[in-house]
Amino acid sequence: MAKLPKQQKALLSVHMLRIVLELFTSTFLVSYILAQNPDNILGKGLINIGIFYIAWNATYGILDLIASYLIDKSNRATLLRCGIVFNLLLMIALVFWGEQISHWIVLAGAVCGMSDAFYYSSYIIMRNELSYNGSFKKYNAFATIGVNLVKVIVPIIMGYIIDASTFSTIAIYVIAVASVQFALTFLIKSTKPKGSKFELKNFFNYLKNDKFAWSKIKYTYFNAFVAGIKTSYNIIVVVLTVYIFKTNLKLGVFTSIFSLVTILALVAYRKSESNPKVNKFAIYLTSGVLPVIALIVMLLKTNTVTLVILNFTLTITSYFSDYVGSLERDAIIKNLNQYGYVAEHQFVTEITQIISRIMTFSFYIVVGLFSSFTALKIFLCIIIATNPLKNMIMYKQRLVRKELVAKNAELGIESSEKASTPIKKAETNV
Repeated sequence: MAKLPKQQKALLSVHMLRIVLELFTSTFLVSYILAQNPDNILGKGLINIGIFYIAWNATYGILDLIASYLIDKSNRATLLRCGIVFNLLLMIALVFWGEQISHWIVLAGAVCGMSDAFYYSSYIIMRNELSYNGSFKKYNAFATIGVNLVKVIVPIIMGYIIDASTFSTIAIYVIAVASVQFALTFLIKSTKPKGSKFELKNFFNYLKNDKFAWSKIKYTYFNAFVAGIKTSYNIIVVVLTVYIFKTNLKLGVFTSIFSLVTILALVAYRKSESNPKVNKFAIYLTSGVLPVIALIVMLLKTNTVTLVILNFTLTITSYFSDYVGSLERDAIIKNLNQYGYVAEHQFVTEITQIISRIMTFSFYIVVGLFSSFTALKIFLCIIIATNPLKNMIMYKQRLVRKELVAKNAELGIESSEKASTPIKKAETNV
């Protein structure tokens, strides 16, 4: 982190601690919910997971709209803190009422949605606004590697503590982490473009009237929809691991191993990005088809080994997608020189993903009603079949970005990726 500006260091530190908290809510909390029905994981367990994530995403979608309007009327860092506080409230509730979570599963999901809405509506904007001097790629690389290091170390520790003591005990430790995260936010001074407003209607009019812009940016929204389906990969990995091994320690061990291998793969990809001799299309295609191949092998011979291989391929393609998606998500809107619409663009991207996630998690409930591994296999076939499509859309995004960068260079417009300052003059929002 020595190469990053001070503000980016602070933001990255806050976000890495956020990943620790998300490992708890998206991995071990899911495992805990499944554990409430140990003899019916593929039935009641999946139904509860579906309800939990539908409540999460529905709340996230509604509050993300509200937060998007608030973000230009208040301190961005304040909204970030609100997201952390909601997470703290959930952890405190789990300490006292965790064993009864099946009775307040909708509320638990809603609180997670509140936390995500306030945290990410501010974090994504600040990540962009604090990135200049060509530092966005550098920040993204540090964030990806740092996040995955957390995912290597923390899951084993969490899994061991949960198995050795209680779920409430680890929740207490997580409260301490959230408290440190909250304190670190006071090191961040957010910035915003002067005169910036959240104008969703104007943004839609811009997309409607500027056919060239829509022809380019539409791939970001196509990718967001398919990415919403991909979100369930991480949950499927947890479900399959708990279904096979039953313990949180083994869940933590496998999560850590998969993350370690993923770090190595992402470092290799990062080094290949600037090498014109490396066939980028082949990388995207390989990442897209690996889970499909693993799924076919698992369907032909279902056992522990093939399920672990499937889990591994789902993890690596999910992380690759997250890394590339984070890099490309705002690149097109910026290279269209529409920096003032970044917040509106982020909102549309998030809502597109949320709609897709709600549709996907609705299928969890349907699969749970059948309560069979066969139904789960059919569901896996449906969602994993979209993975090659997603990677091809991401590759198209890459081509569009490069096209716009070249076009801007011809016009003498400095690329947003290399700009010495944000496209609009920034003002401090302390």
